[in-house]
Amino acid sequence: MSHQPLISSATLALLRRIAEAVPGPVAVLQAPGWVVVHANRAWQALAASAGGEPTDTATDAAAPASIGASIGATLADCLPGFATAGGAALLEEARRSGRALRRRGWPVRARPEAAPVWWDIEAQPLAEAPETAEAVLLILRDVTGEVLARREAAQARAVLERQAAQLRLAIGAGRMRFWDWDIATGRIAWSEGEAAATPEAFLARAHAEDRAGLRAALDAALAGATSFDHAFRRADAPGEAWLLSRASVLRDAAGRPERLVGLDLDLTEHRRAEAERAEQAARLALVEEVAEFGLWDWDGPSGRQVWSARQFALHGLDPAAGAPGLEAWLDMVHPADRRRLRQALRTGFSDGAGRYRVLFRIARADDGAERWLAGLGQVLEAWPDGRPRRMRGINLDVTGLLGQAMTTLARESEVLRAAIDAAPDCIKLVELDGRLSVVNASGLGLLEIEDAAAVLGQDWAALWPEAGRPRVRAALAEALAGRNDRFEALCPTARGRPRWWDVAVAPVRDLAGRVQRVIAISRDITARKETEARLQDAVAVREMLVREADHRIKNSLQMAAGLLRLQQGRSEEPAVRLALARAEARVLAVAESHRALHGSPDLRSIDLGQVLRDLCAHLGSLSPALTLRCHAVGELPLDAERGIPFGLLANELLTNALQHAYPEGAPGLVEAVLALEGEEVVLRVTDAGRGLPAPGAAQGAAPGASGAAEGAPAGAGRSGLGSTLLRSLARQLGARIETESAPGQGTRVTVRMPLRPAEPAAAPEGIPREGNPPEGGPREG
Repeated sequence: MSHQPLISSATLALLRRIAEAVPGPVAVLQAPGWVVVHANRAWQALAASAGGEPTDTATDAAAPASIGASIGATLADCLPGFATAGGAALLEEARRSGRALRRRGWPVRARPEAAPVWWDIEAQPLAEAPETAEAVLLILRDVTGEVLARREAAQARAVLERQAAQLRLAIGAGRMRFWDWDIATGRIAWSEGEAAATPEAFLARAHAEDRAGLRAALDAALAGATSFDHAFRRADAPGEAWLLSRASVLRDAAGRPERLVGLDLDLTEHRRAEAERAEQAARLALVEEVAEFGLWDWDGPSGRQVWSARQFALHGLDPAAGAPGLEAWLDMVHPADRRRLRQALRTGFSDGAGRYRVLFRIARADDGAERWLAGLGQVLEAWPDGRPRRMRGINLDVTGLLGQAMTTLARESEVLRAAIDAAPDCIKLVELDGRLSVVNASGLGLLEIEDAAAVLGQDWAALWPEAGRPRVRAALAEALAGRNDRFEALCPTARGRPRWWDVAVAPVRDLAGRVQRVIAISRDITARKETEARLQDAVAVREMLVREADHRIKNSLQMAAGLLRLQQGRSEEPAVRLALARAEARVLAVAESHRALHGSPDLRSIDLGQVLRDLCAHLGSLSPALTLRCHAVGELPLDAERGIPFGLLANELLTNALQHAYPEGAPGLVEAVLALEGEEVVLRVTDAGRGLPAPGAAQGAAPGASGAAEGAPAGAGRSGLGSTLLRSLARQLGARIETESAPGQGTRVTVRMPLRPAEPAAAPEGIPREGNPPEGGPREG
């Protein structure tokens, strides 16, 4: 499609000449649409490359025919990357404003997948009339090389600045200063922190005693040496400060020195550390000489050993020959210890912390003497699999100490052996496989064994009767597991005599805590067992006799109760019958207590609950018109000395309530409750009958009185045997009797007795004289 230019031919011809003279891409673009009306060869080549068909305008013979290929095309057709990057907007702004616009270093991609190219861009509006321009002259200059060069320079500056910062940090950390000495001018330039700008000042820094040496080293370097290296003390520093000055000599073509470039390094800490190491080495050498131990250092990869002078002396070797290799050294070790040492080297003598200790023998190289050495040391480096890579340690000759220790041990062993043989018990050592290895002399005598060879080496458990072997093996297993055990068992002697043994077994450990043996100590307890058997027989006979006595006493009491009941049936006097009935009840109460004692396992205690239940069953059968309920909480065992009186006391209270709480023949309820409250045994007897009369009422008004004082027997209505018996029983038991009653509302009598016996109180002397009974005494007709 043809596009008619809006500018004159003369102007267009002028623009063509300008465009051809410019080396970069130039084009005249006309609005709207920014159509190319003219373009030079560079533009055509750029447009061709953007379209995927680059054209070499310098060598391609077809170039003249293709130069006009972009004429009439739009900016977007020729340079799509430039148009979408804002190029069209730039042209539009220049056209509307009428001003030339420039953009520097504008990145443009000819195609989306192409690498960016940076351009300096100038957009010049073209107008032949005063109105708005309709065409723009677009001039592009490729500045990609300049942009990339600036970027590389910026990156290089950043790297240099970072390296300079790192160098300053290293200089500061290393306490170094750089200097540059211009020999021609005599000026010295320093990196920082130094003011010695002249040779004289440079030399003046040195201590007076070191200044001549510093000058001589400088002169030698300037005279022909290629470098300068000298350490000296500073004169201007407090204490003793050392500097190491190093420099290279730079020479001209004729070999004359031009410059010295060097650095100063603060050696103060290094010299101080060297002095400390030298002092430590001297002290270590002194300790090594006094303590007579040798030092060694072993490197695994090279197999090289470094020995101290004392280490050579311990082995009888000449230091001039150097330390032997590991295998050569192991050849000096006693054959019995060599395998253990070799294994220890493979494992690093490890005790969990990389340290080791070992005792071994060597044969000295000079005289063949056998010496005992104690090795102590540490693994310094290890391979990933745990094998030692480098170790360091000491060897100490302990031959003399070991000899003394062995002599002392032998002497003490003899004393211990004599003590063990003299011990009254059978003492044995059992090996890990369960076989006997040692039996003391007393043990052989106790077992009636004439020759120890008959049992030594035998399975210890097999020497016991078959029934006792499992227990023996269980005890051995406990000891082998590191625990003590003890048991009693029967085992006859070698002559077949039965013997009972109290056997204690315990582990015997080595210095590392491992169980090496088991010690078993057997004590003959046959006499004790026989005594126990006799005592058990005696106890059984005693129990049989006591039970027989209780049985006979119970039968006698029941016979007496039967006689009283027979006499009661023959008597015609009501008062006599009542007295006989109460006597019968008391006798039966004692009989029930003896029956409970006869049924107890130990013949020493009775169950109060069972006694109360039996009493209620018997007394309830004697009063069919009344209901007698009994509640006993659990078992309440009590010794017989207090159980029988407590049964009598309960009988008196229950009989009193059954006979006097309700009119004769009338129905009613009497309830007995026995419980343990804290440290007291509590018995409550309750009725809903007539109750006790108020204090001061006539005796005939009611059978009894109320309001007994604490400690006196409560519920006694009149004087008589019942009242006296209650007071005596309460004092004997250390009990308190409390009475709660109101006329017509019933009565509750509570007995509180300590669970544990107190010192028994003396029974009251005599019988109260006739008259009114104590307040709150028991009701008795």
